[in-house]
Amino acid sequence: MRRGAATFGRFLFVGVANTLVTGALLSALSLVIPPTVAYPIVFVLGIAFSVILAGTFVFRSRFTAGRVAWYVVGYLAIFGIGLGCIHLMELAGWPPWTSGSVVLVTAPLGFLVGKAAFGGRSSASS
Repeated sequence: MRRGAATFGRFLFVGVANTLVTGALLSALSLVIPPTVAYPIVFVLGIAFSVILAGTFVFRSRFTAGRVAWYVVGYLAIFGIGLGCIHLMELAGWPPWTSGSVVLVTAPLGFLVGKAAFGGRSSASS
């Protein structure tokens, strides 16, 4: 149980940093380009940061092609969910700067995907 709490603590640390940076960047970019264009740009930057830190720091796991592939596929699904949320926000008439709040949906999904991809029994010792 303690190991799980430590993993979750590391996820929160990395996740908060990634969320703050990508959320702010998305909100800022949405002021100059459409949110549906800004979101993919920011998402790619966030996933690059996340794939490195999720495997090595958060879940302390070794990278394999299968784990990285699973992680990327999971994040593509999260991308679709997030983009759908942004479309709904636009349809509802929310101002563009609120688009960064999509991370309230995508961040918890990111933990689940990371745990599924990198949290298995074959991870390196903590």
